[in-house]
This record gives sequence, C-alpha cells and structure tokens, in this order.
Amino acid sequence: MQVFVLLLMIALLTARQADVAPPYDAWWLWLVVNLPYAGLALLAAATAMVGHRAMRRRPGNAPFVLRSVDRVFTMARFATLGLFFIHLFALGYLGWLHDRIHVWLLLNELVALTPPLGVIIITWWAYYPIDRELRQASL
Repeated sequence: MQVFVLLLMIALLTARQADVAPPYDAWWLWLVVNLPYAGLALLAAATAMVGHRAMRRRPGNAPFVLRSVDRVFTMARFATLGLFFIHLFALGYLGWLHDRIHVWLLLNELVALTPPLGVIIITWWAYYPIDRELRQASL
C-alpha cells in the first residue's frame, strides 16, 4: 500500500521538475480531474459493502468474495495511479494549479495529491468491516 503513496510522490516531484504547462486554461479541468477519483472511491465503497453483505449471508463464499473485492480494490488503486500520471503529464494539472495557487509553498502539491490519496484512504476505510469480520472469524 505504501508503494502507491510513494509512486504518487515520485510522480508529483517528477511533474514538478518537468514543469508541464497546461494545454488550455479552463475551469472545468478541475472537474475532469476530480470526477474519476470520486467514481473510483464510490466503486470501492460499493464493492466492499456488497462483499461484506455477501460474506455475512453465505460464509462459504468468503474466499471468492475476498478475491473479488481484492481485485476491484487493486484495479482501483492502479487506476488511481494511472489517472494521476495522466493528469500530471498529459493534462498539466500541476501547472494549472500553479497558475491558480501561486502564493504558498507546496500548497499546489497538497491540493494535487488530495484526490488520489482520498481514494486510497477510502479503499482502506471501506475494507475495514471485511477485515474486522475476518479477524473475528479467526478468533
């Protein structure tokens, strides 16, 4: 899990050094960047909720449910990482943020990291009930 956060930081620092300029100046770039992250977070939360219900209803299907939930979460994390690379290097999101917030040191980077880190935190949070159920079953 920490590898994803590390890769996000490396991408952010690389984009900061590359100083990719945004190809256009539009207010809707913020929506284009943040809506896919919201969709991934909702997908992860819904998958965890459905998986947790399925595990409680039929405990014999727990290995299948765990594999399915884990696959969706892994795909969501890789998609988050891929989206972050696309937003930084293809859309020039960090440069766009530098044009908007150019006063404070590292505030642009914090704003750029918030949506992908939010997806990773939501996947951890959504998986907690399943993890708790597994711990209780092992006791």
